[in-house]
Amino acid sequence: MQSRTGRDKQVYTPSGSRVVVGVVPVLPDGQIVLISSSSCKTRWVLPKGGAELDETRAESAEREAFEEGGLRGSLRGWLVDFDDDSKTIVSNGVTVAKSVFSFYVMDVSHMEEVWPESQNRDRAAFPLQEAIKLLSDEESSTTKPLHLALMAYSDSVKQKADN
Repeated sequence: MQSRTGRDKQVYTPSGSRVVVGVVPVLPDGQIVLISSSSCKTRWVLPKGGAELDETRAESAEREAFEEGGLRGSLRGWLVDFDDDSKTIVSNGVTVAKSVFSFYVMDVSHMEEVWPESQNRDRAAFPLQEAIKLLSDEESSTTKPLHLALMAYSDSVKQKADN
């Protein structure tokens, strides 16, 4: 399987923001799988990419997890939606977020040995707090939404523990 390329099937909001979907991949032992950025192998990120017209958002998120990290599993459910205000565009005379994000929690059941982007990316598992730290240490606007998704997951884990 090859990664999908191009943006001709990408989903955009009515205001012009690109819809980006991703997963917080959770191993059975609770560790979080991070993948290396395609542009910088020393920067860790969560699997994410553009939602596509021929898929639901959840299907797009599962596809991105496989393409970028070789991850297979089931989506536990939707985690969080938010606008990424760190990058904006002007659409019809109005400034809007360049991207809007939807993240899901994926319970990882299998990690493929070879996957579409395995030549360009590494992957590793980290305890939740270490994964949060790795994403918060980056001075990049591209990691801000990923950090927010991990924080939302961390909050959901804490709430579950408190109940």
